Amino acid sequence: MKCVLLNPPLSSPFSPPLGLVSLGTYLRRQGIDVTLVDASIEALHYRLAPHRLLPAAERGAALLQRRVPWEPALPACDRLSNRANPAAAMQAVHGILPTIWSRDAFELDPARHDEQLETIHDALILSTADAQPAALGLGGYDEARASFAPGSDPFLDYYREVLVPAVVEAAPDVVGVSIGYERQVAFAATIIAELRRKLSGVPIITGGSFVSALCINLRPSSGRTVPLRGGTPTCANLLASMIDTAAVDGEGEAPMAATCRAIAAGRSLDGIAGVVRVDHAAQTIRFGPPSPPLAGEALPSL
Repeated sequence: MKCVLLNPPLSSPFSPPLGLVSLGTYLRRQGIDVTLVDASIEALHYRLAPHRLLPAAERGAALLQRRVPWEPALPACDRLSNRANPAAAMQAVHGILPTIWSRDAFELDPARHDEQLETIHDALILSTADAQPAALGLGGYDEARASFAPGSDPFLDYYREVLVPAVVEAAPDVVGVSIGYERQVAFAATIIAELRRKLSGVPIITGGSFVSALCINLRPSSGRTVPLRGGTPTCANLLASMIDTAAVDGEGEAPMAATCRAIAAGRSLDGIAGVVRVDHAAQTIRFGPPSPPLAGEALPSL
């Protein structure tokens, strides 16, 4: 049984997804062959490679200079840029980013951590300003649930040229996509759509803390189903939009291991503790029984 676990954009370039690492370690102890992919860091690294970034950032700086003041372009980012204007940010990007970008990763200098994050943040906004209706920084879009018009995800080239071919080459029996934050939803949706084009028969399981938060909000007090309301922007519809084959509700270790075993044995995923599915015919979300939390000693150490 081969499993690929993905962390979609967008998170800090210096913060690995420890929850996904823990899940992967647990699954390996269950005899599952796991490949971990931090697509968030890889996508940032790909997008901000100097030969791709600088021409796009120059166009973005000119666009922002003409259309909007600098700081109002960033109303919901985690940290506003302290640069005076797009031209000043462009100078910083030119001066700093190439010194911390390397072929394999961004080179972290603890003494310059804040400066480096700020530069990457500004570079991302500048490089996407000519393609997006909203500002995209390290904190995500200024509209948290922003979705993309077909082909407009700023990381689409990375998915098609790097991520999807790597996943296909790994020949997984199941793919897991962890959505820990609302800002990852639109990116995850694009990744799942791209994977589905190439891996038509491979189950794709979503999970992560944001998925679990929606499940907690929706989990029925009695029964196992929640109705979907067509066209209405409810939590149920948002959760359903994030479910391809199934989703994991709560801690991912035991439900994902059980899901992998069921897939390997050719069994249905219905009724697995902690697993959620969409019944499109009945227009409902079906919850499996609650999955009890693992005992502390059963959790892998990092």
